[in-house]
Amino acid sequence: MADFVLKLEDRSKFGSSNANRYRKQSLIPVCVSFKGEESVSALVDYDSFLHTAEKAKTSQVFTFESENKRLNGVKAVVKNIQKEYLKDKVLHVDFQALKAGEHVTVRVPLHIVGTAPGVKVQGGILTPGARDVKLRVLDEAIPETLDVDVSSLHIGESVLAGDLPLPEGAKLLSSARESLAAVIESRASRLAEQVAQADAKSAGKAAAKGKK
Repeated sequence: MADFVLKLEDRSKFGSSNANRYRKQSLIPVCVSFKGEESVSALVDYDSFLHTAEKAKTSQVFTFESENKRLNGVKAVVKNIQKEYLKDKVLHVDFQALKAGEHVTVRVPLHIVGTAPGVKVQGGILTPGARDVKLRVLDEAIPETLDVDVSSLHIGESVLAGDLPLPEGAKLLSSARESLAAVIESRASRLAEQVAQADAKSAGKAAAKGKK
């Protein structure tokens, strides 16, 4: 997975300003958590964060650049983004720092691949389910996306979270029974099936009469 770079400002450079004053300067307060260590507070430029985050996946790994030695070069994933309810404006970002050889919990987006025979041949409808799944995985093995292969699905069949091939050592934290994609019967496929059943019934009756 390619890293995205974020420049974090040392909060101490800006004095004891409160969060609202930071935001008026187009800066977002952030908190970087370290496993077994004290977390570090910093600031990130609002526009820079939005521009980078818009291109990132939910499981994206970020690399920090900072004058703060505890943050410079650190890799991290987003744990939580706090937003203003009405304006959808980012108010605060929590990051989880990564350490080589340690597992981290992330949500990985899903990507549907393949053509389902239940759609192409039987006229059914493909309905996507969950958009992502939660994994516990080594930081160096975090996938950008996971493929949901629907190429074997017929009407009435689905791909469940437990069917996904996972990176080595990864553990699925989402429910294994959660539906990721399914092929359901459409009106056209239902009518076609009814016609086929009616034709088969008529053929059966004709064959029975022929025997008499």
